[in-house]
Amino acid sequence: MNKSFFLIILSFLFITSCSDFLNESPSSSLPTDEGISSVKDLHNALNGVYYFQSGDWEVRGTYSSDFTIAADLRGGDFEPKGTYNQIAPIGRYTVDAAHIITEDLYRMFYYSIGKINSILSTIESVPIEPGEETEYRNLQGELYALRALFHFDLARLYARLPSTTDVNAAKSGIVISDKVFPADYKGPRSTIAETYQFILNDINTALPLLTKDKSLGRINYWAAKGIQARAYLYLENNAEALQAAEEIINDSPYQLYTIADYTTVWDQEGTSESLFEILNTVNYNAQRNSLGYYTHAEGYHECGLTSAFLSDLKTGLMMYAAA
Repeated sequence: MNKSFFLIILSFLFITSCSDFLNESPSSSLPTDEGISSVKDLHNALNGVYYFQSGDWEVRGTYSSDFTIAADLRGGDFEPKGTYNQIAPIGRYTVDAAHIITEDLYRMFYYSIGKINSILSTIESVPIEPGEETEYRNLQGELYALRALFHFDLARLYARLPSTTDVNAAKSGIVISDKVFPADYKGPRSTIAETYQFILNDINTALPLLTKDKSLGRINYWAAKGIQARAYLYLENNAEALQAAEEIINDSPYQLYTIADYTTVWDQEGTSESLFEILNTVNYNAQRNSLGYYTHAEGYHECGLTSAFLSDLKTGLMMYAAA
């Protein structure tokens, strides 16, 4: 499988204790038991889940910020450079279970899952007007797919990869959040096998509900298939992983970049290879905790390319120019 077809970067592994981030309500301005009284309200509530992943001045964000750069900082192509310590501690391997980055990512993912569970707890009572059936089903599918994605990324952050350990070992997985919990709830860690089974169950619930059309800024059938393929790959269920990946490659409206595309796609939205992306705007973004500010020489300049990787890129560009 070509790794370019998948929307999530393999991230770093931490083992930490559970907390009480599982009971958050879906929105401070939209209580689910009162506010979701139409499909439009349901759409707006789900928008809040997406918004939280982009970040703003109050939160670091996940996919627009710390989570997406963590794997690069722990690999051989990126290195910490600055001293602001916003994200560079990951590259210095100084982040442990008590570090603020560990806590922030844990809090943000479970906060979002809490929002999803609150919405799902009332979704069956949402009145559906004629002509809204397809939108309602798709919104429901998005909720289950996002809950699977957030559990998947939590598992990659706070549990070991299935291929490296006993998947049935007690407390080897993460806390599974599948409903609204009391404020004082302290969830037990599941096994890795239970964690991944939950992820795959949510994906299987989502797939028949989701649209197969491109949906900029929102998760769709093909993005959920990508999560499914990656989860199977981590479980070393290679036949299932290949089947899911081949369905994307052969049947989806997405195409891998050509060599020529690589010089133009990075400042565009909804490119041919992008199954799922979180949208940022001038008003709603991670600001100083964004990837751009982390890597900009006049920003935090927290991290940048290693000399070896930069040399490889320059060599590749020269070879392309000469071809």
